[in-house]
Amino acid sequence: AVYNQLFAPLANYLVAQSAPDVSQVKLGSSLFRRAGDLGGLFLNPDNQYVFQASNWTPGTIIVIRGKAMTFPDTRHGGSTTEATDVRYWSMCSNELADPYPAVACASDDETAVDASGYYTYVVSMAKDRPKNATTAKGVTWLAWAKAGTKQVPPNTTYLRSMLPGDGFDHAVQSVPPPQGESADVLAGEAAEAMAEYYPEGVLCTTTTF
Repeated sequence: AVYNQLFAPLANYLVAQSAPDVSQVKLGSSLFRRAGDLGGLFLNPDNQYVFQASNWTPGTIIVIRGKAMTFPDTRHGGSTTEATDVRYWSMCSNELADPYPAVACASDDETAVDASGYYTYVVSMAKDRPKNATTAKGVTWLAWAKAGTKQVPPNTTYLRSMLPGDGFDHAVQSVPPPQGESADVLAGEAAEAMAEYYPEGVLCTTTTF
């Protein structure tokens, strides 16, 4: 209650000043590209992000696949000093609408990874969620928008990486910062820099999945 009364208006103002114009964001589930200056949106300078944005239609889901970066799994007894790709990574689903509210996130240790080290994410409305989009089937599910949403907004999904380890050159930090290039060019640069760690996204139907 104190936050809502005293700090939420300031936070929303910072987002409004710093966030990209929603109408200028090019949509395309395959266009994961590095984000520019996110200012008031995300305040940790050790994090960098690649993102995509997609429109929803009934029965439409986003499927994202890539190689998972290794991390110190301290929550399950891992060492803080072991050599890993990054300190931390996660995938988040946000609404592509001011002030870009977060819907759901999965941290590195919450992400299902297969025997080859790859993850598969499904982002969908609850009613569109495939029955096999479960951890038991090797899939991590994220909600497209908050429950009770009457008009489904476009979704923007972020892959975040924090503090790459020495010698690891495929984190988001290795992607060149945007300098006004088109979304297609930026996505190509990100895919080249991240190699198999690049999140490949597609739109498909629940039935197809």
